[in-house]
Amino acid sequence: MTDRTDVAPEWIGWLAENLLRGANPVGLSSVLTAQGLSDDEALALVSGVLGDPILAAARRVVHRSAATEQASRLRRHFERGHALEVDALDDVAFFTHCWTAHRPVVLRGAARDWPEWTLEGLGERFGHVEIEVLEGRSKHPRWWTKREALCTRMPLSALLEKMAGPGGDDCYGVGRNDLLDDLPELKGGIGGLPGVDRANPGARLWIGPAGTVTPLHHDQSAAWLVQRVGAKRVWLASPLETALLETTDGVFNRVDPRLPQEGDLAEVTWWETVIHPGDAVFLPAGWWHQVVAESASISVSLGRFRWPNNVEWYAPGRLAPGRV
Repeated sequence: MTDRTDVAPEWIGWLAENLLRGANPVGLSSVLTAQGLSDDEALALVSGVLGDPILAAARRVVHRSAATEQASRLRRHFERGHALEVDALDDVAFFTHCWTAHRPVVLRGAARDWPEWTLEGLGERFGHVEIEVLEGRSKHPRWWTKREALCTRMPLSALLEKMAGPGGDDCYGVGRNDLLDDLPELKGGIGGLPGVDRANPGARLWIGPAGTVTPLHHDQSAAWLVQRVGAKRVWLASPLETALLETTDGVFNRVDPRLPQEGDLAEVTWWETVIHPGDAVFLPAGWWHQVVAESASISVSLGRFRWPNNVEWYAPGRLAPGRV
């Protein structure tokens, strides 16, 4: 009689996973016999795993997880009816329908009254100013793990010259490089948005050529992303899309919504929109989002709100097996 020590561990894992998913034990036995076990050996192996107390404990955890996933599916069902775009939004409506409801929104013309920015104008005023950028991103698929090595300083005019070229994802001035510390005069051209702390909006600047990509990720705080120059395409997915929890890479995700997906990932509901100069999109904490510049682009993010905005404890990627 064959016991578990005679069977490759990956087959034991396959058997346990499929039993937890509710597969028919007889069907699983048939697969094992096709791998060379006799009928008696296959049935004995399936019976042994079924009776294992570890599997029983795992079944209780899976049952709770499945019930939670049903609740998530219910919420997603109604989220799909959410109107993503509006032309006007005051603080009360924002707090009620976006902040406490934890829903994204695109506010068209949000920055229509802000002073106009142009690449030419910024080059004339600040071309000589050195700013910190990430350069060499395209050589590293997981460039966010090498931020310090990729940081370099260059005159704003050098970045603007790159932005006038064919584009690409190699060089980008990102918010975490605190570009507004190098260009403090631009802070006066940043207005308010619903819910934002007017005295200290937590503004950050993003500037780069067409083709810059911020891969799919979630943040541990909410923010408005305001488009000032050029256009960006944004994809969003709810944190309740449980299929995306299996492809996490820290706060990033290995899924690219531009590509066709298979299995559970093919069922993910994406919101896709393009923001143009003056538009803003609200990104709630924890919502997956990917951003691609469709032209040379400047954006501002505002992350200081009138209400608590920090959920550092939210890190579902750390719960995935083999991840930290």
